[in-house]
Amino acid sequence: MFLHLPCKFMDILRTPDSRFSTLAEWPYAPVYTEIPSGDGATLRIHHVDEGPRDAREVVLCMHGEPSWAYLYRKMIPVFVAAGHRVIVPDLVGFGRSDKPAAMTDYTYERHVTWMSEWLVANNLTNLTLVCQDWGGLIGLRLVAAFPERFARVATANTFLPTGDRDPGAAFRAWREYSQTTPDFNVGNIVQGGCASRPIGEHNVAAYDAPYPDDTYKAGARIFPTLVPASPDDPSAEPNRAAWKVLTEWKKPFLTAFGDSDPITAGSDRYFQKLIPGTAGQPHTTIAGAGHFIQEDKGEELANVVNGTRSAIADALYSILREGLDDTSARAIAERAGVSTRSVFQHFDDIEAVYAEVAARQELAIRPFLEPIDPMIPLGERIDRLVVARDEMYAIVAPVRRAANKHRSTRTSSFIRSNLTRLHRAQREQVAKTFPIEVAGDERLALRIDVCLSFETWDQFTMQHGLSRAAARGHLIDLVRSLLAR
Repeated sequence: MFLHLPCKFMDILRTPDSRFSTLAEWPYAPVYTEIPSGDGATLRIHHVDEGPRDAREVVLCMHGEPSWAYLYRKMIPVFVAAGHRVIVPDLVGFGRSDKPAAMTDYTYERHVTWMSEWLVANNLTNLTLVCQDWGGLIGLRLVAAFPERFARVATANTFLPTGDRDPGAAFRAWREYSQTTPDFNVGNIVQGGCASRPIGEHNVAAYDAPYPDDTYKAGARIFPTLVPASPDDPSAEPNRAAWKVLTEWKKPFLTAFGDSDPITAGSDRYFQKLIPGTAGQPHTTIAGAGHFIQEDKGEELANVVNGTRSAIADALYSILREGLDDTSARAIAERAGVSTRSVFQHFDDIEAVYAEVAARQELAIRPFLEPIDPMIPLGERIDRLVVARDEMYAIVAPVRRAANKHRSTRTSSFIRSNLTRLHRAQREQVAKTFPIEVAGDERLALRIDVCLSFETWDQFTMQHGLSRAAARGHLIDLVRSLLAR
């Protein structure tokens, strides 16, 4: 049963959830935001929201024509593994978002307004925009309209046309095809825009999933005609205004285009020439990537986007791990192979780099803070808990030791907050691992907490020079002696 949501002005279609329930490579729960259509109706926009909600960096991935959020399925796990929150919306007319049924319901400016409403409604900030195709045509307009919400931009196979340049033969052929073909087969169109073909029948079907029949494809059909192709196009002037903002943009702006996309070829050089934030960035051309670069080389593109920022955080972590005193921007930049300017393009200050390292560690140690099943024998619980603490402390040791050594780190509000959350989680782990043994005995719980603290572990491994195996043995003995009383 297909859903039609009539209103006075627009006939709005909504793809049934059942169309998405069997997609093998799409485990993500839908999130919906209602925004005004601008024509008396309400539109529901879908997005995916993965990764820690308190992440310092939020990656906003915007798809283009005629795909949907599924296009980013290979990239989402890479961003989450790096400690980022990832937001992937479906444009109106695509994916799980509502679909006005008439082609005349869609304009470039309406799309910008709709996604602006969605952005503000979700109050997204500290964003890294990752955009391709129409994801750039709309996403870069959002950057220009809300520059305070964006920290950096990564463009892939996109452009921001003002109608002052010939869009090229490849685009004109695509626009003609989109308006004349009797069978607008979305899955096959996406497959045809990839360098690596075939992409698999299940993926072709996934790109077709949002469209039960042709009545749902009005947005996908009309999109190519909305690209400004002449100087007097209704969106040409708004795009020129956006370019005025972008030509003053000094935050990081990266280009990572595919080598096999005839439609956007050369646009990366145009961005690099006009936008100050492109200076010093590790721009790249990804080999073997067609127009749908996320489908061809999604993991590689995600790693490129993570690149410089991750390299800077990795550099600080390696300096801390080696016990070196110099954690200046110069030392970090030299270790990362970037300029000092690049450090401060990606981070507000050195504390923010520390915070990035700490946030990554917090994500990495979460599995080691799970309580041990209280139903298993006590001795085994003690052994497992001590092993978990040992593994966790081996991860956090460089930053913890630096925090004890450097005043600037000790006074970091973020790291203090990080340690507070860690201590709380450790106390909860003890209480849930030994619910009967420590019930009502706060002094016993405190003693176990002290025995299993980082400071005790560090005393054994650093000051007494014990191996980690030997330190584990001592910690097990201490906890067993406490619980034997």
